[in-house]
Amino acid sequence: KILYILVLVMFASITRTRSTQLFRGAYAKKFSLGRLSAASFSAFTAPNTHVAPVSLAHPASLQARYSSTHSFISAVDVTQVSIPELKKELSTLIDFKLASNDPHNNAAFIEHLMDLYKTGHSLPKDFVKKLLNHSRVHQLTLPNILTVNRSFSIDDEGTFDSNLTIVGDVHGQYHDFAQIFQNSELAGYPSAKNQFIFNGDMVDRGAMAVEIVIVLLVAKLLCPESVHILRGNHETLSMTQAFGFQKEVLRKYDHGILSQFRDLFDALPVAAVVENKIFVTHGGIGPTVAKMSLEEINKINRVGEPDYENALVELLWSDPKDNLTGFRANKGRGGGTVCFGADVTEHFLANNNLSLLIRSHEVMMNGFETFHDGLCWSVFSAPNYCGDTGNYAALVRFIQPTSMQANVVQFFSAASAKNKAHPAQ
Repeated sequence: KILYILVLVMFASITRTRSTQLFRGAYAKKFSLGRLSAASFSAFTAPNTHVAPVSLAHPASLQARYSSTHSFISAVDVTQVSIPELKKELSTLIDFKLASNDPHNNAAFIEHLMDLYKTGHSLPKDFVKKLLNHSRVHQLTLPNILTVNRSFSIDDEGTFDSNLTIVGDVHGQYHDFAQIFQNSELAGYPSAKNQFIFNGDMVDRGAMAVEIVIVLLVAKLLCPESVHILRGNHETLSMTQAFGFQKEVLRKYDHGILSQFRDLFDALPVAAVVENKIFVTHGGIGPTVAKMSLEEINKINRVGEPDYENALVELLWSDPKDNLTGFRANKGRGGGTVCFGADVTEHFLANNNLSLLIRSHEVMMNGFETFHDGLCWSVFSAPNYCGDTGNYAALVRFIQPTSMQANVVQFFSAASAKNKAHPAQ
């Protein structure tokens, strides 16, 4: 036992030293944000920098995977609770009756939960444990790349094209996130007629990432075919340790719940293809991904912490740059990450019979930007990022029947008097 403890201590010490070296540049940037002008900030990469070298875990060992610093935690209870049982328990907890197959009731239910969170309420640990476990098991059944189509069939209503909203980083800014659902001028609530893709980075930075993730999981529970959640670079152990989510979870719950959140994040898909034409992922394309077909991307092992210079890191961390051919090291982020040029985007899209890449991962002062002659779009959905950036947020919406013409809607912080939803571009 003594030898085992000594090995753990040595490993933790090495990991902590290495992590300190990796994140040193990130913290320097974090505290310099407020001193950047709006002009320089529009081209600035958000300080979502550097990934720690943790090896990928195999799905079969997911239940037993814990970080070295939390190795003392006993294994979580993986007994599955049925969806009806989860819904019934949550309905009792928040004192709101849930009617089956009623989109208006689903919307009212989600709104009631969101309003409770706004007033400082929280869900008990036992329920959160069940919800996280159910969600993790479900996510593990999904492919690396989700197939998202707008065409839906509903009994007595026939076939129709649903709305689809792509949401970028929200980073724990709960009140701003709440606008997306609660303001009908932005997007409205999920339903069969109103789909969402959340393109990663739900956590870190802001103070209420726990509530955002739980609301999304509940929305997924109620509208499983309409809420699609992808992993971002911040849904990783190394980033949550450094940028706030770990401290938030431990303040609100405990190490066991933290471990379950991490297992859930490890299980999230990393991309989606919309209508066989639009590739959605959090970061972008790197040298490995550029050579891969969609079928090959679907075969990579996504479960676990991203390691250096592999396809998973590239999908979560890469950044597009204009006036660049091929790839170059991403000096702003480090950790083996890359920037990619227009020729890379064009080649990847052509090889996979796609038309457009939509990604997130970077602050945009207008919430939205196009790169590579319009082949790559970047959407960021956390307004006034970190409370002092002054940026707008944006959503990419497909709302035209039988058309994939996109609308971009901008909005500002919920706390701002100038906030309003701007018309689509």
